[in-house]
Amino acid sequence: MQNVALRDIAFEVCEYFKLSKADLFGKSRTKQHAHPRQVAFYLAYRLTKRSTTQIGKYFNRDHTTVMHGERKIDEKLKDIDLNFDITQAINTITRNLTDKAPDFFVFSYRFNPVVVNLHPIEIK
Repeated sequence: MQNVALRDIAFEVCEYFKLSKADLFGKSRTKQHAHPRQVAFYLAYRLTKRSTTQIGKYFNRDHTTVMHGERKIDEKLKDIDLNFDITQAINTITRNLTDKAPDFFVFSYRFNPVVVNLHPIEIK
């Protein structure tokens, strides 16, 4: 798990989806604003050591909203029709967030996404 700042995740999500910070943190529930917000929740949950409560507080949301958004993206990754765009977004944003190669990439493999740990544990 990387130790990425929440503000950096918010910045990169805004850049990738061409959203203003006000839109990402705002109250709008349209797909145009909710989807990038859910991607931000997913990345924040996966790339930080923060709890859903802390993530929610940062994004002005309840922790259950963060949990729902993270689960929603996880479900979309499993849908063959939706996972390419989501996979591309997550991989691009993750690459932009990390100085080195990320610890994981999500690859689309037939019907299920495959999460690959790029820093495997050495077995002696």
